[in-house]
Amino acid sequence: MGRASAAAATIASFPNLLELTLRYAFTTSSALHGLLAGCPSLVSLSLDRVFGCRSLRVHSGSLRSLTVSISLRQREKIGEELQDLIVEEAPLLERLLVHDIN
Repeated sequence: MGRASAAAATIASFPNLLELTLRYAFTTSSALHGLLAGCPSLVSLSLDRVFGCRSLRVHSGSLRSLTVSISLRQREKIGEELQDLIVEEAPLLERLLVHDIN
């Protein structure tokens, strides 16, 4: 394994990012968890039809709003969509919205 492999494993870091929306995104659970771990100041997260990631465990000391939108019709056409949302630690969470857009 060379430098390219090591660089691919590096997690993105956005320490000052406050809001993040992923819409029609294709990702894996590990990539999404890595992205969120690199956003320690995140206040608002919106996941709108995120495919390829079956489950998400939320650990955030700063998150206040979490919105998850799924599309059961698109799931049949495109593939696996977020199905399991587990909020394990989010002491400041004030708003949680989960809905099927259809």
